[in-house]
Order: sequence, then C-alpha cells, then structure tokens
Amino acid sequence: SELYKKEIVETKLELIEFPLHEAAKMGDYSFLRECLENKVSVNSLDRSSSTALHWAAYTGHFDILEILLSISNVAISAQNKLGDTPLHAASSKGRIDCVQLLVDSGANLQIRNSQGKRPIDVATNPEIASFLQTTMSERGLTELEAADYLGDEEDEECIEHGV
Repeated sequence: SELYKKEIVETKLELIEFPLHEAAKMGDYSFLRECLENKVSVNSLDRSSSTALHWAAYTGHFDILEILLSISNVAISAQNKLGDTPLHAASSKGRIDCVQLLVDSGANLQIRNSQGKRPIDVATNPEIASFLQTTMSERGLTELEAADYLGDEEDEECIEHGV
C-alpha cells in the first residue's frame, strides 16, 4: 500500500508540469509535502517565472506559505516576469495574514515591479497599506533611505528634487 501510494505520487509529479506550484495554488498540503520529499526545488520557476511562494501568497494559503518559508534557501523576494515578488502578490490580493508572515520572514518591502510599484503601492486593502507603511517607518525606510540603501542614485536624485 505504501509502494502503491509512492507510485501514484511519482506519476502525479511526472504528469504535472509544475507540481510544487500546483500544490501551492490548490493549498494541497499533503501533495506539497510529497513534492518537497521528492526534492522538487522550492525555487523552481513556472512559465511566468513565479515560484510556489508567489502562488501560495497569491491564493492566500497561509499554511502552505509557512511551510515554504521554513525552507532555508527559499527565495522570499524572487521577482516573476512582471517584477512582482510574493509580497506584491499577497498585497495586491488583500491577504493581510500572508503579507504579515512574509514581512516577518524578511521579505523586501522596497522592490519595485515592472510598473515601478512596491508592495505598498499595489495594496488593495487599507489595513495592508497601513501595516506596510508602519513597518517601513519602524525600519527607518524612507524612500530616500531605501534608494540610498539599494544604491539607486537616479532614484535618490528624483526623490531629493521632488520628481
């Protein structure tokens, strides 16, 4: 029976193009565990260059997000083809619990997507925007300091001159 179960999992892993992403999207805890046990890379990219972490954040599967964030080499601030990070995904979908978990786990608050927007800029929920603003203030991340920290001289000049 255990051998049969293992064969089903292996078949499922072969049939699904991005099994870890699928498990994260669907909130399928047991399949996610099976994927990880079968050494499916936590940082593998799908066709949109999204990771499973992006999908867990986007769909709001908090328990899946927790598991993925517990993996030491997870790329917490990976950007997909749109430049969105998992924090952008959670913020844009109004997933306050996921936003808080990502921030508490060290997600970068200042990364801009391809439209030049940070996670706070895509927040659809005022509670998320407030939380992100408070967190940035607590961390002392004004826009100028963030630009300086990231080494972006062009942004620094624009901010200093009010552009």
